[in-house]
Amino acid sequence: MFTILLLVFGVLALVKGEFKITARRKVKGSTSQMLGILLLMGAGLSILGGNLSIISLVLFITVVVVGIATAEKYRRSVGEQT
Repeated sequence: MFTILLLVFGVLALVKGEFKITARRKVKGSTSQMLGILLLMGAGLSILGGNLSIISLVLFITVVVVGIATAEKYRRSVGEQT
């Protein structure tokens, strides 16, 4: 299940160039794409199994920390649902 989440979020970040961290923070551009690549690497290592699953968890935690540190605040538009 964890591997599937890493794959989905990795592909979305890589394709869209935007990675939503919290409700009001998101990472854009090349930083988002790099985080997407890290997530895909973590998914690949998780598929291989064994001790590499721990490395994929460390990569996931790294993506979250870097994402929070570099995320930009944005305002929701008036018509957007919560």
